[in-house]
Amino acid sequence: NTSHAPPPTQLNKSTRREHDSMMADDDKAAMRFDFNDAAGMLITQLSMMIGVRVKCAHLESETGKTLNGKEGLVTGVGTMAEAVAAINGGAHFRVNVRVDGEIEEKRLRSINLLRVGTRTGVPGKATVPTRKARDMVKIALDSQMADPDFAERPDMKDRTECAAAWLEATDPEKHGGGGGGDVPRIVGRCGLLGRAPPGRSPCIEAILQQIAPGCSGDGTVCFERFGDGIVGGGGDAGE
Repeated sequence: NTSHAPPPTQLNKSTRREHDSMMADDDKAAMRFDFNDAAGMLITQLSMMIGVRVKCAHLESETGKTLNGKEGLVTGVGTMAEAVAAINGGAHFRVNVRVDGEIEEKRLRSINLLRVGTRTGVPGKATVPTRKARDMVKIALDSQMADPDFAERPDMKDRTECAAAWLEATDPEKHGGGGGGDVPRIVGRCGLLGRAPPGRSPCIEAILQQIAPGCSGDGTVCFERFGDGIVGGGGDAGE
């Protein structure tokens, strides 16, 4: 009987697994994420873009590059079957865009679309010095590396490796005064831009890839730009 066990949100990481192991199989089944529902929610969320004027950004194929900077109107979204496939690690889900000056509608990801009038292509401004950025990144890394759920995600592994490399490159004890200075240093590319479908079924990474907003910066990550990213001033990432 687990009726008196505290809910998982009230348990620390060391006891959460013990709590989960005590749950009846029926209880576990009821708590599993329904990825068909996730597909429906994906369609509902992206359908809110229908009728919105957008600008294309950060497209990298030869054809896509010709669309960057162009504006258009979102006219529709993909099918339920496409949403289910995307949620399960398959091809990315896309919305239909009638791009100005183009004869045929284009099918584009939400991460490559920004509302007309949103800044894009311009690097964000530095908001914190490198020394403070290093402290923030260390705290974030310690937290993520202690969470077994993050350790199993290839996207988070890639991000933590990039962050660790940045900490190494900006360590003033190893690189002299310049290493820990306040000159912003590019960490790498935005983690979701151009990232291939995970190919695993199902996974949280696949969901995040479908709903990611367009990058309002220049598509690169810089920790000194903390708070001036992804959606242009309200995000918690540095783009």
